Amino acid sequence: MLEKFLPGFWNSVNRPISENAKPAIVLKPHHFSNNAVWGILNGETPRLLAGKARSYRVSKKKSSAEDNGYWSDVLGETDPFQERYRDNMEQFLNQIIQLPNHAVVHLDLQPDGICKNCAAGKHCMGTNYKTENPPMDTLRGETAALNLILSKLEKYEFRPGIDFIAKPTAHTLYDFEGRALNSPEEPTPISAEFNSLLVRIGALRYIRAKYGEMGWAYQVELTFALLSNTN
Repeated sequence: MLEKFLPGFWNSVNRPISENAKPAIVLKPHHFSNNAVWGILNGETPRLLAGKARSYRVSKKKSSAEDNGYWSDVLGETDPFQERYRDNMEQFLNQIIQLPNHAVVHLDLQPDGICKNCAAGKHCMGTNYKTENPPMDTLRGETAALNLILSKLEKYEFRPGIDFIAKPTAHTLYDFEGRALNSPEEPTPISAEFNSLLVRIGALRYIRAKYGEMGWAYQVELTFALLSNTN
């Protein structure tokens, strides 16, 4: 089955992944199911996906009754920056689509190409900040998202050590303690240990392809994983 989807993958990729391997890109685990990334892994057009990403965020910013600084943190306040957001997103998506299946992706807490598009990006390494939804522990949320990906890699018989490998990483998160991102009070720096994953992008493309037109099903699984890991 893998050979049918990824021609030559098994034969061409036999070297172990080292913990010291330099990844082609970094991707936060919860961004794996981001609509733009989900689409690009399915071979859709970067320009169209980037435009949709920008339009969605602009509409959410305008319609949010209680912004709490989140959408401003992402998009900024001016139209030129929002256009730049689209252009930068397109560049990141182009980078992903051009990667060969054996290229290594680092699923980690550190800011990725989506985070680096943000106007301020306080939320990217923030935790327990207030939005329209209840504050969430970022470490627990990203762990749940990563564990879901790991369960799919194991289900589809990708090879530990060759197609993916765990890598412990250390980070500093900024705890807003339930306050909004635009709160005048500074967040508290906290240390966070994370069991990240180095994985070949061909494996992520395969997981995406297994869902076909039912991408919503993965989102449902992710929602349940997040709820299970935060209770």
